[in-house]
Amino acid sequence: MSYIIEQKVKQKTYVYQVDSYWDKDKKQPRQRRTYLGRKDEITGEIVTTQKSSKPKGSYSFGSLYFLMKITRRLKLSNVLRSVFPEHHQIYLALAFFKVIEAEPYYLYEQWREDHYFFENSSLTSQRISELLSELGQNEKAIEQFFSQWIKRHNTESAILFDVTSISSYSGQNDLLEFGYNRDKERLQQVNIGIVSREGSTDNNVLELPLVYRIYSGSIPDVVTLKNVISLIDTYGLNLSCFVMDKGFYSQQNIKELNQKGFKVLIPLPFSTSMAKKLINDFGDEINSPLHAFSYNNKVYFHLKKRIKVGTVTCTAHLYLDKEKKAREETKFMQIITELEKTFGEKNFKNRQKAQEYISETIKSKKKFFLIRKTKGKFIITRNSKVIAEELSVKGKFILLSNNHDLQKDGALQLYRSKDSIEKIFLSMKHAINEKRFRTKSISTMQGSIFINFLSLILLSYIDQIMTEKNLYKKYSKKELFKTLNKLKVFELANGQVIKGEVSKRQKTIFSAFGLSKDIQPSYNLAGF
Repeated sequence: MSYIIEQKVKQKTYVYQVDSYWDKDKKQPRQRRTYLGRKDEITGEIVTTQKSSKPKGSYSFGSLYFLMKITRRLKLSNVLRSVFPEHHQIYLALAFFKVIEAEPYYLYEQWREDHYFFENSSLTSQRISELLSELGQNEKAIEQFFSQWIKRHNTESAILFDVTSISSYSGQNDLLEFGYNRDKERLQQVNIGIVSREGSTDNNVLELPLVYRIYSGSIPDVVTLKNVISLIDTYGLNLSCFVMDKGFYSQQNIKELNQKGFKVLIPLPFSTSMAKKLINDFGDEINSPLHAFSYNNKVYFHLKKRIKVGTVTCTAHLYLDKEKKAREETKFMQIITELEKTFGEKNFKNRQKAQEYISETIKSKKKFFLIRKTKGKFIITRNSKVIAEELSVKGKFILLSNNHDLQKDGALQLYRSKDSIEKIFLSMKHAINEKRFRTKSISTMQGSIFINFLSLILLSYIDQIMTEKNLYKKYSKKELFKTLNKLKVFELANGQVIKGEVSKRQKTIFSAFGLSKDIQPSYNLAGF
């Protein structure tokens, strides 16, 4: 095994090739060093008079090796190679670029040139657009990918489904429409619904995205539920419970899911009369120490009640988190007092001017204030009744389920699992920089979404291992890849490729992911 090490003497850095071998006489491993030259501190190049062994170039290696190993572990490379035998390596290269750099594709080629990459991965920006368009039009192959990917990870567990919107400036895409924009942008958008569930690999249980659907931007969340049910039927997904966000709540949705025999868990929006009644009925009782329980080293208070949601009998689980309640109340009242202080400096000659001021300056907070006439002037004061109603829900949430055997800790555990899909959406919008689509045509956008989906699978796995191994205490995902990028390989003039020395920080990362054995600059392309 060969690798490169650097040795600093005073202000100069000297580079050596280290070859490990077995000493038969001493019966122990030994090392042989070969001097390669001195490292130029400005350019990073190795300056040497030994022409035969002079390094021809150095390339980043660690991040690609890391992603290659994860891709194999998840069997993602197997599925891609089966469905896209001609372009599977290219699709992975683009996904790796999104995971590591989160930059637009026109920067791909510059990035690729700095990395020790597998063959046939050189692409111009124009060629990437053509490939994405071809991929987006190949809907049959994409569906085949979903089918095979789901078979790899179809365990009996909860289905998680949520929708996010991604905006675009393009005016040439029929899928882009105005609708409820989760990022509060006044742009046309496309909605993406992702189904996620627990999967397994190497005896680990993971929550992985399985399939997605693209919807026109104007379609509301509650309407997409029929499409999700169709997905479950199409791919034969095993299902223990259907977990959704409150945006999907409606009596009709619960009725349809119940009629199909699905177990459901969904938050009840506080805007409903049902939620207001539950809060009012349980307002004081839930504070009793008799209703406290511990979950994941945190104390919650809990009460439950059977209620009718349309024609379906459900159990309503009401939770109170007193720590969160204190934080939310403090933050809320700080906002109210700051706004009130600002209003106190204003005097209005008529009610209309006061109303216009409220509408223009505080918008969503205007319901917490009243306009009153005092001594011939109009002033703005607190609406104590509305404020009290707002404070009454702080730190609380209500979970509805038609599964009456679900206990308080089980319902909470399922609800918290929904955090994984929210992290997936955060990764899409921030970790791979897709808050807005830059593509114009439908086919190119659809191809880009598929590459993003591959990236999200990898990011979901990385996030879960980093959380499990407490790596977030030392690194963000960006810092993790920066650390791995520092692991280099050196290509010598004679064609030999030698790996640089693995640093302590890099060893820590590889070890946490179970990748610390035999780190070599070889991708074994025949099996990738």
